[in-house]
Amino acid sequence: MIFGINSRSVSLYINCMILVTALSIFLLHHFGVLNFNISFDREMKLKIMDVYSKVRLNLSFVEHEKYIQVPYSDIVEERSGTRWINGVRTFSNAEVAIIVVDVHESLLNSPNIDRKGLNDFIARLNVFLKKSSSLGIRVFHYHSPWEGGVPLAKLEKSSLDINILSIQDEEDVKNIIKKYKMVMLVGTAGDKCVLTRPLGLIELNRLGVQTVYLHDLMIYFGAAGKPAEFAANDFMINLVALNWGYVGAAESFININQ
Repeated sequence: MIFGINSRSVSLYINCMILVTALSIFLLHHFGVLNFNISFDREMKLKIMDVYSKVRLNLSFVEHEKYIQVPYSDIVEERSGTRWINGVRTFSNAEVAIIVVDVHESLLNSPNIDRKGLNDFIARLNVFLKKSSSLGIRVFHYHSPWEGGVPLAKLEKSSLDINILSIQDEEDVKNIIKKYKMVMLVGTAGDKCVLTRPLGLIELNRLGVQTVYLHDLMIYFGAAGKPAEFAANDFMINLVALNWGYVGAAESFININQ
């Protein structure tokens, strides 16, 4: 503490000034008050949103149980091509949710899945779920009852978890999912159901929900009859970032929230 002012107060003040200045310039430019040439590109907008997410919580009169940092990557398109940028969005634990898609018992008997790869995937997923539960994040286990999907018994569970086991469950969750400011998605398959389900990434973005596609916790099936893959799929990572939402890694999330 220096002269009665702690480091958190100084950081908050600086963040507030940056945010207010950036927003003021943006509004003055938008309404034609400032006539000089200024361009708020996507990277600048993302940085403003990152700062705003932190300042919003610090200025809130509500006492938050946990502060959650969600690291993400996004693609910025430029005349010379595209490049990746990284950011961190800050939320309270009540504003973050996880949807685990189709990690069910029938995976254990799938002829296209390597058992060792699956066991490693489950172990890594459990580390992520255990950490998320300790932070008070709600997890939705999203299954396919019409395909005979039964929740995988080996998965870490908490009292906050909700199983989506029917079409009615799906509709109920769809009615409340918009209250979350960030939803992280993992599961099977990263090139199919995770994207296209009624509570998948594409529909969530249509509803205005921010999403992070955690590429290191996806199972990819690809073409019919081909073995499942557990490594990050560069094509899907680029496709998601360019068209729908942010991408990220569960490992980065765990490390930043130590």
